[in-house]
Amino acid sequence: MGVLPTPGTTPETSDSLSTSSNAPVHLTRCVAKRQSQPSLETTKTRTENAKAQKTPIGTGPLQVTTPVNISVHHTRSVTDRRAKGQSAIINGRTKHADSPEAVENIMDTSLDNTIEVNTPNDDDKDEEHTERDRRATRSSSKRSNTESDKILDSGNGQVIVKTSKKATKVTATKIATVDHDSPDYRMPVRRGPNNPMGLTPGFSPYPNRQAPTSEACEDVYRVLATMHGKVEQPKEIPKASLEKAGCGEVPCVLDALLRTLISGNTLMAMADRAIRNVAQEYGLRERGSGVGSINWEKVASEPEEKLAQAIKVSGNGNQKAKHIKLILDMVALEMAQMAMEKNGTGGKREVAFPETLNLDHMHTVTKDEAMAKLVQYPGIGVKSAACVTLFCLRMPCFAVDTHVHRFCRWLGWVPEKANAEDCFRHCDVKVPDHLKYGLHQLFIRHGQQCFKCRKATRPGTKEWREAPECPLEHLLDRGKGEDHRDG
Repeated sequence: MGVLPTPGTTPETSDSLSTSSNAPVHLTRCVAKRQSQPSLETTKTRTENAKAQKTPIGTGPLQVTTPVNISVHHTRSVTDRRAKGQSAIINGRTKHADSPEAVENIMDTSLDNTIEVNTPNDDDKDEEHTERDRRATRSSSKRSNTESDKILDSGNGQVIVKTSKKATKVTATKIATVDHDSPDYRMPVRRGPNNPMGLTPGFSPYPNRQAPTSEACEDVYRVLATMHGKVEQPKEIPKASLEKAGCGEVPCVLDALLRTLISGNTLMAMADRAIRNVAQEYGLRERGSGVGSINWEKVASEPEEKLAQAIKVSGNGNQKAKHIKLILDMVALEMAQMAMEKNGTGGKREVAFPETLNLDHMHTVTKDEAMAKLVQYPGIGVKSAACVTLFCLRMPCFAVDTHVHRFCRWLGWVPEKANAEDCFRHCDVKVPDHLKYGLHQLFIRHGQQCFKCRKATRPGTKEWREAPECPLEHLLDRGKGEDHRDG
């Protein structure tokens, strides 16, 4: 056992006891316990004084006896105190010791353990901030090392604030709020494998747009018919021409489809020359559907380069030739499959390819079914499919070409920025069926013959002032035609 100090001698300190090999264990524990009690009281007192004076806690190391599971109070400096005007922001929590079992040294000079308290008065803040507080603020502002996006609602829309990694550059982008009640509001159009062109049969992508009404369509037709004459669909489809490409108004559906493909994205004069070249190069059909027209079976058996050379005058000859060859192969396969199904052999019996390729079975389907089928062929868009449906299948379908598209925008039937496909989706629902053929033809005729309605004319020029007045002028808003303004 150890020896107690005699009176008049200096008692051993905790350091000497802890370092002495002769110090008894129970005496060391007693000393540590006695030292921990005033330390706890000192810590509580200093914390209460700091909160009352609204200043950071002490400057020196504290020896605090705490339980093992104590949670250290960590507080990040507040960088937006002036903007928010709050009196104090302190994050974290503090737990007091229940039993003095462990000893832990806490350096309150560490930035992570600093408690920063703001006063309501700005002048007092500036006076009471120490150099250490400013360092802590700068250190906290550098902690935002990750890129972040904040969306703030401004009332008129959304402002997206993008902050870079170093928080040195902030950019804001204004996004206009969509007005779901506006006549220009457009519903999303879904596309998929079975609907590659996003057709919306029976529905308009502009649900709030009432124009054109039936009365408005009748008025426009009456004005144009007075100038150019009445246009009605013929009772019988005329024979195929070898001089004109046309818009698909021929008896054979396959012939109409391929003629329309060749005439796409080019002048009609160039399309006519291409049709003459193909007829001269491959000859004419002698039997079956489309007799007297182009021999498309021979086209299917000849090299693709030969066809591209024949139709290159129409523009993009290589791509058009590739699409024509693919369509012919697809039609031949479809006809073979239909023949096997018709024989009822379950597709096991071999059936020879037909002598003449055709799509005549399309006459038995509905308009919507025909449109959905035609747009699945390579190179066939909404306009080409609508032309075949209107002129060859003789079903009411409002085909939209460049002239029709321009007049629909000028008349306010569709929004100014509506493309040709949305124009078809909307007007095919709104225009009466008995006027779809006539308005299509009259819009094209008027766009070609009226000087002020041609694409290349410019308002305000001498020729414009001297040109005859357009009979539709009181109905048109020419500022909605971007292609017209561009000349």
